[in-house]
Amino acid sequence: PATDLAGKLLPATPAFTAAMDLYQGRKYQQAMAAFTAIKSRPKAERETTTFAAFYELECQRKLGDLTGLADALRSFQKDPALGGNRLRQLEIDALWDLVRTKSWDRVEALASQRLGEKLPGDQRAQVAYGQGQALENLGRGFEALGAYNLAMTADAGASEEIAGQAALGVLRIHRADPEVQAALTTPAEINQETPGNLRLREAAAVAFLFELTLGAGTPLPQEFKDFLSHHGSK
Repeated sequence: PATDLAGKLLPATPAFTAAMDLYQGRKYQQAMAAFTAIKSRPKAERETTTFAAFYELECQRKLGDLTGLADALRSFQKDPALGGNRLRQLEIDALWDLVRTKSWDRVEALASQRLGEKLPGDQRAQVAYGQGQALENLGRGFEALGAYNLAMTADAGASEEIAGQAALGVLRIHRADPEVQAALTTPAEINQETPGNLRLREAAAVAFLFELTLGAGTPLPQEFKDFLSHHGSK
């Protein structure tokens, strides 16, 4: 039988194995349909349906369907067979539900609490991204930069859907920064060590990384393309 990254045995049925192949290939829409079909089979073993239901949730999260995730969580039955990491993910899904409802003060408080715990990289990236969103929406942009940067690096880029969105968060904050805007209009002075120039260089590096890897093939939004011309400035 196949195992996950934590060494946990996964259901070995051909249908589940095929669905996991789709999931691990980041074909989340197709994987979700496959897990839903497994979950719906009347004679499927309980453990198989439990795992299929869990990965159905994961597909919804990775696709950004927070409403679908919230709806599915209401009927999800927790099972110790899932193992500690997956059960913790179900707790972190509560943070995503607060993001869905834009309860930013509560998101920030819960994320701060969670970041004080020992978390695997993918879950730390999720929590940091939630904190970044909260801080950005609470008008605490410079603090949000730190959270977004953690979200980009906590999982070494493996959580592409998180890393890419966090990178866009960094670029949004820099785009709105008057000092960065001023630096963009005075390129002859880009080598000066002003706060605006330093932040512009960070924005340029993140924009470059988005195009290189973090965007996972998604084009850099047009509003951030002018940052690229400053990549490599010193």
